[in-house]
Amino acid sequence: MNEGNFNWGNASISFINANDSVEQDVYAARNGDNHLGDVAESMQLFNDKGYIIVNNSNKIQIVSLEDFKSVKTLSGFNSPRFMAIVDSTKAYVTNMQRNISVIDLTTLSIKKSIPTLGWTEALIKYNNLMFVSSIGIESEASSNRNAKILVIDLKSDMIVDSIKTGKEPVNMVMD
Repeated sequence: MNEGNFNWGNASISFINANDSVEQDVYAARNGDNHLGDVAESMQLFNDKGYIIVNNSNKIQIVSLEDFKSVKTLSGFNSPRFMAIVDSTKAYVTNMQRNISVIDLTTLSIKKSIPTLGWTEALIKYNNLMFVSSIGIESEASSNRNAKILVIDLKSDMIVDSIKTGKEPVNMVMD
């Protein structure tokens, strides 16, 4: 993924073939020179589809992994960041603007959203929980911006707990 310049709408995808040759801007080539959008933030692969999260264009471009042709453009996000698969029917997408979108993978639509107090980033699934880093919101009284890790119950799609962190938690790994 090539993020592109903010506000230029020049995000692209490069594909490295098995023989190490590189095909530049494979999305545009396979989709009639339709440009991907503004800031390709991340990409999630699941089953036979690629979910390209395009932050400043407020969308997820869904492509077939077989030929990289567009399957659907899913819009209605608030600066989407990252996606995590919950199960074969559901995924979560973090947003910069105070919510986590719940995606129905069978209909390829936004099912609902989980309200948060601020910008959310990384997601890690563990058993029946999803841990989500939340940078928080700017507050004059607080220099740490209310930063925390949100704990979401995957069955109810509700925040059931949180873990206070230092300033601006972004990435997480499972150890």
